[in-house]
Amino acid sequence: MSVRSGLARDGDIRPAVREWILGQPGWRQAVLREEFGLCNGEARADVAVVAPQLEGFEIKGPLDRMARLPRQVAFYDRIFARSWLVTTEAAWPAASALISPWWGVLLAQSARRQSGLVPVRTAQPSPAVEPLALARLLWRQEVLAELDAAGWTGSVGRLPRHRLWQILADALPAEQLAARVQQVLAAREQSASAVTA
Repeated sequence: MSVRSGLARDGDIRPAVREWILGQPGWRQAVLREEFGLCNGEARADVAVVAPQLEGFEIKGPLDRMARLPRQVAFYDRIFARSWLVTTEAAWPAASALISPWWGVLLAQSARRQSGLVPVRTAQPSPAVEPLALARLLWRQEVLAELDAAGWTGSVGRLPRHRLWQILADALPAEQLAARVQQVLAAREQSASAVTA
């Protein structure tokens, strides 16, 4: 695939990613977020599926630099239930060595062929998800609400955010925390969409 195919950068591929996600069974009502901040802005996911579960999509075209990819992979692995690399045939050789073995891979087709993405490998669950990284996706008031719902009885209202995140990460089993974070984020995104509609 050549750069002349029209799939040179993230912005050339991103519409196909949205279309592919919304075309998947069970994801027709998916809640999507672009430029999704991870760990308080330390990294960003190009596209995130917030519901039905947290999944991240990193887009790398042939003109994109791969130097940042290992660091991005480390953040994705700590947060997303499943992660995907979306790339082109030209960028795939360089990118393939830099992602975790459980990542899924989608290849963007040339503009000369039918538009869309071709699955090369299906994403598997990340074994590296960290509860604290998940908790850090929540805003202060959301963390306080979750601690209240979990029956936390300690006085936490004046604690700094980093302590609140740690308390929440320690208070809930990992699977329950992941489910609660996903639900809170989905509700937040749906509220934001309703306000801007």
